[in-house]
Amino acid sequence: MANQGDEVFQTVTDGKFYVFCNGNPLLGGPRPSVDIVDPRTMTVTASIPVDNSTQWADAVYMESCDGSSKSFVLANDRSGHNVLVFDPQTAVQTDTVPMSQVPVHGYGIPQLQ
Repeated sequence: MANQGDEVFQTVTDGKFYVFCNGNPLLGGPRPSVDIVDPRTMTVTASIPVDNSTQWADAVYMESCDGSSKSFVLANDRSGHNVLVFDPQTAVQTDTVPMSQVPVHGYGIPQLQ
């Protein structure tokens, strides 16, 4: 079977878009956030605040390979040398994973056989 990309999620009826917003807190603007958009109504349904210094790079959606229904949104933060972990079921940031260098690119790789 060929690897499946985002098209595997086309039948999901309650899917959301995650939008990684830089904000502009140093000039009095909004702080960085992750805005969750409902594609049916094209409205922001939730906004997850993050640290003011966050500078986004790649983000990826990944499902657990152990057969559970656990899923993750992982987003690289170039300024903090971290990967931020979000739970799409609860729309909250669940973890911060320190990296040795500035993370820029991230890829979701399913369990290799």
